[in-house]
Amino acid sequence: CYLNEVFDYFLVKCKHDKYYYDNCFLYDRIVKKEIKEQELRNILRDFLDKNLRGEVSTEYCTDFLNDEESVDIYMNDGVQRAIIEVKFSFEKRYYEGKTYYDIYKRTRDGINQLDKYAYHLQKDGRSVDFCYAYMFYINDKELSEIKDNMIAIHNEIKEKSTALQSSFKGIKLNDMKNWNSENRI
Repeated sequence: CYLNEVFDYFLVKCKHDKYYYDNCFLYDRIVKKEIKEQELRNILRDFLDKNLRGEVSTEYCTDFLNDEESVDIYMNDGVQRAIIEVKFSFEKRYYEGKTYYDIYKRTRDGINQLDKYAYHLQKDGRSVDFCYAYMFYINDKELSEIKDNMIAIHNEIKEKSTALQSSFKGIKLNDMKNWNSENRI
C-alpha cells in the first residue's frame, strides 16, 4: 500500500516544515489548548488530500443505523479503500489544554473504534482494504518503550473482529517532539 509512503512523507513534512509547528505549538514545545483530535485529524486529512489520488473525506459514516458512528478519515482511490482513526496523547507538561491521555490507552481506544467501524462496514457490504490507528503524541517515554508497547497492542488485533484482522495495517506514530520550530522549508 502506497499509503505507508505518504505517512512517511507526512512525518518528514511535520519535522521540517514550520507550518505544522506554528499551527499546533505556542512556544517551547507547548501544544496550544485549541489543538484537539479534530484539528490534528484535519491537518492529516489535508495532507492526504493533497498527496493521494482519489477521494479523501472526513467523518465517514460506518453504520447506516447509527449516524453518530463515523471514522475520522476515509480514502478511496477507485481501487482500494482505507480508514484512519486519529488519536492524540499529550503529557500535561507539553499541553496547554486540560485533557491528558495515556498513549497506550488512546491507541487501544482507536483500535477498538476501528474494530467497530470495520465490522459495520463489512456487515453493510462496504469493507475496506486498510485500517490504521494514527497517534499524534508528545511525552518523555523512550521510543523503544513506546514501540515495544505498540507491538503488544498490535498483537491484540487477533482478539478483534475478522473484519479488522483482515484489514488492520498498523499503528502510525507521530512524535510531535520532533516537529521543528525553525523555518527550514
